[in-house]
Amino acid sequence: MRDLTFRTAQQCDVADLAILADMATRGLMSHLWGLAAAPGQSAFEVGRTSLLTQSDHYIYYRNWRIVEVGGAVAGALNCYVIPEASAASTDAPEALRPLDELKALIPGCYYIAMVALYPTAQGQGLGKIVLEEAAASARAAGCSELALLVGSANTRARKLYQAFGFSDRATRPFVPFPGSDLAGEWILMRKSLS
Repeated sequence: MRDLTFRTAQQCDVADLAILADMATRGLMSHLWGLAAAPGQSAFEVGRTSLLTQSDHYIYYRNWRIVEVGGAVAGALNCYVIPEASAASTDAPEALRPLDELKALIPGCYYIAMVALYPTAQGQGLGKIVLEEAAASARAAGCSELALLVGSANTRARKLYQAFGFSDRATRPFVPFPGSDLAGEWILMRKSLS
């Protein structure tokens, strides 16, 4: 695709990143941010602040890759290597526990934590290009396997991941939250890069 570039996110991208993070998680991020909001504070205000200040967390803005088409933000990608000592958290909010359990199964994998494209950038083959960028980043990090989590209700994304070579490896029940998808499962998908 012409005029497509990837770049490291900058502070000026946090408004886009908050929206894209919430899109990627189908509302889970705004739910979690809302739990942390002070009276009168919006969930997205908490999200933007987290993106700007939590430098020791994967959500920190510098840990994102921005997808630009024609100089405009079209989407974003957030990936990291799951620590070898990764374990499921017992004090996490209930909606996060199944995800933490699944992530505990993939220590050392290059994990696609969040990927999203704005609706105007969808349906043009960009999803595959973004996944190729994630695979290249994984190889550069010395990882031989990609992993991600997807909700069973997100059939469109799951088809894209399957077409890219990901396969289902494990599931956990989806814990609904206000505004979430209907009940279903979280699916751990993996892809070998060798």
